[in-house]
Amino acid sequence: MQDTIEQSISDDERKQFWKSHIASWSPSGLSQAEYCRRNDLNIPRFRYWKRRFRKENLPLEFVQIPSVPVKSTRLFQQTGNPSLRITMNSEFTIEVLDDFSPVTLEKVILTLKGM
Repeated sequence: MQDTIEQSISDDERKQFWKSHIASWSPSGLSQAEYCRRNDLNIPRFRYWKRRFRKENLPLEFVQIPSVPVKSTRLFQQTGNPSLRITMNSEFTIEVLDDFSPVTLEKVILTLKGM
């Protein structure tokens, strides 16, 4: 944002401008410098606002991505008989083999609970 434009807008508009750019930069995979170059932004000012939002602990605005239904009900090929079967809300079934990873199972269950 050029200095003359930034001076002519309100504090709330300026804050929203930088908040939306930082939210767009985060998932872009670009470095801060590259994102600023592509969007004609002042790099030190971008970093200032990023630090400021972090200090204020303001949540950035993210777009919610809708879930896509899975075509297959079996996501992984089973290599043995399950020693444990977990059904959650009659919606998800997890079959656990003897050599399962407890860490992975915990992550899967927490993810499904959050849906």
